[in-house]
Amino acid sequence: MKIKLLSYDLVTVARYDSSIRAHIVKAHLEGHDMVCFVFDAHMIDLNPLVSNALGGVKIKVREKDAEEAIRLIQALEDTPYTDDNDEVIACPNCGSTSYYTHFNSMRDARSIIAFLIAFWTFVFPIYRKRVLRCKECDTEFDQETTKQLEA
Repeated sequence: MKIKLLSYDLVTVARYDSSIRAHIVKAHLEGHDMVCFVFDAHMIDLNPLVSNALGGVKIKVREKDAEEAIRLIQALEDTPYTDDNDEVIACPNCGSTSYYTHFNSMRDARSIIAFLIAFWTFVFPIYRKRVLRCKECDTEFDQETTKQLEA
């Protein structure tokens, strides 16, 4: 006996390398009364190295809701990040508010050494310096850098 649980087709509207980010987007879509699901989150949480092989953590919605979901996700992604004082975080070099978040920097010695040890021992790197990276000028910075420049 075949049981059909869903009476609609699901389509993928977004992919993330982090289940945390995917669940934030899912909560945003559910806040707009959309039926949505997160796929492959547990597999990637268990072993983050298989994220690319699985295609990332996927957000799926009903086919009829796909366009609206994409619009809502894009609006969420375009919202600029703010600091503790509700001021928009901007690139210290060019002033752009368009940047990659949680970018893994390899520009300091600790990051390079951690990568080499992880590569030689086939383990996930235990140290990663996460920074913001400007999409316009490729400058890497963190929130503390922008606060120091303002002072």
